[in-house]
Amino acid sequence: MNHDFLSPKDAAKIIPGRPHISTVWRWMNRGVRGRRLRSTLIGGRRYIPREAIREFLTAPSDWDRVAEIEHAEADVRREMGQ
Repeated sequence: MNHDFLSPKDAAKIIPGRPHISTVWRWMNRGVRGRRLRSTLIGGRRYIPREAIREFLTAPSDWDRVAEIEHAEADVRREMGQ
């Protein structure tokens, strides 16, 4: 087995907080806060690339993007004197 790919069970073991395997499956299928855990099908089984875990854990969520937009809009209003 290539160590660059992990089964959902093995991924759950290395993700901080050790989420339940069903949580990892939910992250792959439905996602959370606007992001999904990328996975690939190999030989009829689902695997997660190691870098996908890092991307998933560090990617900004939709909530983060909304906050960024709100801050930018507030800055523009301040600059325009409103």
